[in-house]
Amino acid sequence: MTNDLTWVEIPHLCKHLICSQKVIYAAKKLGLFKPGKHFYVLGNISKGGKHIYCVELCRQALLDETARLAKERKKN
Repeated sequence: MTNDLTWVEIPHLCKHLICSQKVIYAAKKLGLFKPGKHFYVLGNISKGGKHIYCVELCRQALLDETARLAKERKKN
């Protein structure tokens, strides 16, 4: 992993990506944001802990999914 990545808590991630926390939670639920790659957890993991996200990797995951969906729609 490179050192030039920006790691932030969810409120700052939302500001960077110009989205709501609901979008972030949905991306996690859909498996777009993967633990250990797009985010990590601090504190008591079994109770949720604090999640720290990589702005650049999360943005790329959303861009990749957007492109995939556009390509899928174009086929239909």
